[in-house]
Amino acid sequence: MREVMAYESVIAEAEKGRLEASQLELKDLRSRFNDKKESLRTSITTAFRWVFYPDESGLAVLQLPVPATKDERIVKRAVDRLSDQDYGQPKILTKMGAIYFNSKIAPRLWKDDSTSPLELGEASRRFPQWTFLPILPDREATLRACIREGLRDRLWAVAIGDNNSLKYQRLVESPEDLDSGTVLFDGSASLVKGELRDLIREELRLRDGGIVAPPPPPGPGGPPAGPVARPGGPVPPPVIQPPGIPTPRRHARVRLKVAGLGVGKTGNLQPYLFKVIQEQDPGAELSLTIDVTSSAGISEESLERRIVEAFDQLGIEVTWDATS
Repeated sequence: MREVMAYESVIAEAEKGRLEASQLELKDLRSRFNDKKESLRTSITTAFRWVFYPDESGLAVLQLPVPATKDERIVKRAVDRLSDQDYGQPKILTKMGAIYFNSKIAPRLWKDDSTSPLELGEASRRFPQWTFLPILPDREATLRACIREGLRDRLWAVAIGDNNSLKYQRLVESPEDLDSGTVLFDGSASLVKGELRDLIREELRLRDGGIVAPPPPPGPGGPPAGPVARPGGPVPPPVIQPPGIPTPRRHARVRLKVAGLGVGKTGNLQPYLFKVIQEQDPGAELSLTIDVTSSAGISEESLERRIVEAFDQLGIEVTWDATS
């Protein structure tokens, strides 16, 4: 800072004619001044080492990488760090999968998902109000994409109507029916599951005179699709429903074993392994056991100072044992 102020003062004196300096010398001074200003900006950016943010257990802290690069700025570094999925569960989400919402977020917003609806307008407002929830920069677009994905995976349906009276005009059960004109966050749309979804579907069927198109292919134990009798009238012919696409099988716990991986090929783990898992569930947790065989040997100083301490700064515990 003192160097920047000194260059600034000398250049000002030279431009006012109070200090003798040729045009070439003045040009050199300005060039040095600009370099010092850029260096100062980077030094100040680097000086911000920690980001504190609220989570479910209180105030959490993350370390920012150092040093900062020339073009980085303080706020952008903090946002990028809180959005980075390479360091665990991110605080800022530009997109959110339906499985992640259903397992991590919904239990905080939805007390009894089998008998009560989740009003989407209120749920959307909770994200900036409840600071332990993730930050969604484009909140409504992110939630709409998440809801469409949940409809596709049959995690829920969207009921359009009045939650107070539990009277609904429409039940959306497929992403194709959730067109861009459907308003989700004005208080009229809610997520429904389980028994409540089945009850709304049946009430709408009866309201429409007893004949409606069958719901999407049900899962195991769901009601079969078939003809419905109109009161006092003949039984209509059965509606032929094409076979549905089975829901992809998902596993709650997976153990992957990669044998004989050369250390030079470990860069492939990020795009072909870790990134795939992150796309499925940003909150997934890994337990890694790395068995290293080295003819040259790995020094204890490298293990302790460069591996254990580095991960400790990220809040990740690493232990090791070795045989000579």
